[in-house]
Amino acid sequence: MPTEKIVYVGIDIHSVNHYAAIITADGLNRQKPLSKTPIITLGNNQRDYNRLVTRIQKARGLSGSVKIAIDQTGRYSEPLTYFLQKKDYTLYYVNNKAVKAVRKYLLKEENKNDVLDAIKFAHLLYRPPPVASRGISGGGK
Repeated sequence: MPTEKIVYVGIDIHSVNHYAAIITADGLNRQKPLSKTPIITLGNNQRDYNRLVTRIQKARGLSGSVKIAIDQTGRYSEPLTYFLQKKDYTLYYVNNKAVKAVRKYLLKEENKNDVLDAIKFAHLLYRPPPVASRGISGGGK
């Protein structure tokens, strides 16, 4: 019996640019360094949002589901959040405590890095550390 393909997307939000990482379970299980995960830099505009959706659809293929972890930043995330909800994606919001916990869990470090944060958000959906799982909310569309 084939298992469902799940695509995990992590998005780190900022006022001008956002950083997104798209990871599949296969990619997570290959044990390659987190820093080698491709990152998509997005402007806060419709064209780049569509580019992100195209990349998500390509990773998902013809079947499977998509889970998106997005930085909980308030107004800077609203346009992208609204866009993704209109596309019927499931979104999870990540708070700062969860990000700090996953930094320690995955990388054994506490330094903030916007690009790596996007990757870590995707990892939180795949395999949350016990403390960080309490910092993930949502699952709504």
